[in-house]
Parts: sequence; C-alpha cells; structure tokens
Amino acid sequence: MKKLIAVILLALLAIAITGCNTGGPKAFVEPKIDQNLSTPKNIMTLSGVTSIGFEWDRVTDHNIEGFVVYRSEGDGKLFLINKITSRFATHYADLNLKPNQEYNYRISTYDARGFESEPSKTVTVKTADFPEPISYIDKVENLPRMAKLVFRPHANPSIDSYVVERRTPPDDVWKEVGAIKGRLNAEFIDTGLEDSKSYEYRVFAITFDGVKSHPSEVASTVTKSLPSKIVDVEASKNLPKKIKLAWLAPKNVKGAAYNVYASDFQDGPFSLKATVSETQYEEAVDEDGKAVYYKITVIDKDKLESKMAEKAVQGVSKPKPLTPTITKAEIVDAVPVVEFSSRDVNVAEFKITRVKIIGLFTKETVHFTGLKERVFRDTSDSFVPNFEYQYSVTAIDNDGLESVPSEKVSLMHKVEEKSK
Repeated sequence: MKKLIAVILLALLAIAITGCNTGGPKAFVEPKIDQNLSTPKNIMTLSGVTSIGFEWDRVTDHNIEGFVVYRSEGDGKLFLINKITSRFATHYADLNLKPNQEYNYRISTYDARGFESEPSKTVTVKTADFPEPISYIDKVENLPRMAKLVFRPHANPSIDSYVVERRTPPDDVWKEVGAIKGRLNAEFIDTGLEDSKSYEYRVFAITFDGVKSHPSEVASTVTKSLPSKIVDVEASKNLPKKIKLAWLAPKNVKGAAYNVYASDFQDGPFSLKATVSETQYEEAVDEDGKAVYYKITVIDKDKLESKMAEKAVQGVSKPKPLTPTITKAEIVDAVPVVEFSSRDVNVAEFKITRVKIIGLFTKETVHFTGLKERVFRDTSDSFVPNFEYQYSVTAIDNDGLESVPSEKVSLMHKVEEKSK
C-alpha cells in the first residue's frame, strides 16, 4: 500500500509540473464569482512528508478553462498557489511543504472571462512526519584504519537508500561519508581512518522521493591501535664481517613480521634492510669495525606497522687487529733481521711482507706467513745482496682479520764485486 502511495505521488508530481502555471503563493484577492460555473466535487487527498496530492471528479462544463487552487497554513490567510490551465485536469500535487504540518485548501474553476466558480468546501490536510529512524545500529570495533556499521533494514518499503554521516570528537560537525543503495543493504565500512582514534556515526533512511528520516542513534567506535614499539634490541659488536641483531617479540601481536631499518648515522635517515619473520637478523658487513645503527618495527596480521623506537641500537663488525710497530731493522751477518712489537693481545700470528726494488717500475713481493715470534730473520735464498728490500708487518687474529700494515723499513746488504 505504501509503495502504491509513493507511485501515486510521483504521478501527481508529473501532472503538477506539466499542467500547471506555478508562480508561487499570491495573496488572496476576492475573485469575481459566477455561480453558474461548476465547482470541483469529491476532492480526495493523499499526504506525503513534503507534498499533498489531490484528486476530484471530472468537470464536463465546456465553459470551464481550468482550476484555481488556494491554500492557507493553519488558521492563516488563503493564498492563490496555482492555476491549472486545463479543464480536463483531475489531479494536482502541492510540493515543498513542511513535514507534519496542517494545511487548508479550496479549489474553484474559472472561465475565459476570468470569473471563478464558488470555491469548494475547505479541505484540511496534514503532511506526514519524517520517516522513523532505523530501529537498530551497531558497530564493529578495533578494526585496522576502518569502521564497520551494521543496522536493521528500515521496515518502511518506501525507503530507497541510506546516508551515513560521521563526526570526530570533539568536533561536533557531521559530514556525509557514504551512501548505501537499497533498503535491505544494511552494512557500511568506512576506510582510510586514523589509528587508535574515536569516530561517531549516524544513519538516515531516504525514501524514493528523497525524504530523509530522523537520524539513527549515534554509534561510537575506536579504530585499532598500532602494535607496541620494539625497544629491547641487542646488536653484536665483535663478530667478523657481520652484525647480529636479536629482540623480544611483543605480547598480544599475532601473525607478526618485523621490518629491519638501518643507517650509517645515529639520527638517520633509516632505510628498510629486510623483512623477517623471526626475532633475529644477521647482516653481512664488508668493512671491519663498521658501525651500523638499527631500528626494528613489528607488523601485525592486519598489516599495521608499529612506530620506530626513538633511540637506535648500534651494531659493530669486529675491528681489525692493532697494527704492529717495527722496533728494529738491521743486517746481521749478511741476514736481514726485523724486530717488531704488538699491543693487541688477540693476535694469532704475524705476516711479513718483503718488497724487492729491482728497478724504477719493477718490484718483487714475497709474503712470510704464520709467524709466531716477533723477530724475523730473512734467511731465504731469494734474498741477494746489493738490492733494496722493504719490510712491513701485519697482525692476524683468530678470525683471520688482518691489520693495516706497519710502516715500511728498508734494508740493503752491500757487497763489492771482486775485480776480474
């Protein structure tokens, strides 16, 4: 029945637009009356929220040119609101009225001279109130950067759609954030929201002719918070060619992954190094004694990533051994002897590098490795007199890391050639 009423009102609207001369309400002026003109009879009405439809018996008087409609609001004065320019009309719709308001109407006919018939009896009609609000609304909380509303479909079959409004406390301004087509579609998901923030929603039902219901109750919800920061991170400082990180998994974070960010500077900028599923990470470092700063974030099952800790943790690859110092270098009994010292207690062995200077652009290099003593005697057959030899020493630790070479010392065993 209600759907039929809506259809009738739409039909009346079409007639009102196509068959009427709309000039807006005009103050009542006493018309010239011809009592011989026919008066509209059996006037029936149908009320909407902002409109009232009229229907009357067809007038067969050929002297009639059309109809004149008068209206007053409550006990107010009558105004001429429309002139219908067809004697065949039997319907009229008065539009843009106030909801839940009483109006009085009179309708008369008029002829070509401008005379009017006796007006009809006063017809008192009241517009309908706004549709009732939807009867139930609820929300789903703790969603990642979104809010979900569910509500009971409106019982009135004349409802065509819904409008959703949102406000963000303490802001008191409501903003339309969505429209839902179809009376039975009773769900709305609002996306692109901020983390851990409160939002309030209300829903309006909209009829087929665009009338908005009273608002629903307000549904308040809070979006999901970001995971807690990762703050307890340990970083190695003495592993050769690498740095290891380890941290504790945060509580109540399911399906977690971790982003490892790194920088050469304590204050950043930090760039993403890796995403891992375990609470540890190992990075290869080519440079000995290299310091790297790290921050770790956690990503939960909803892809929300925690904020970085304010302070970065420093990891350092194992440094090179300390460079030895050559303390003495001389030729003893035609044998080069090089003595050196080292302040590094973790040295496993030493390496002597000998460079033979043959010419301006020609050199010959030999390495003596695995040395445990700190005195080196060059008794090799490759050592020959009358050439300059340069010696340097490096320290090597248990992990094979080699120090920077010491400063070079030069030795030469001069032997005069016998004359033939």
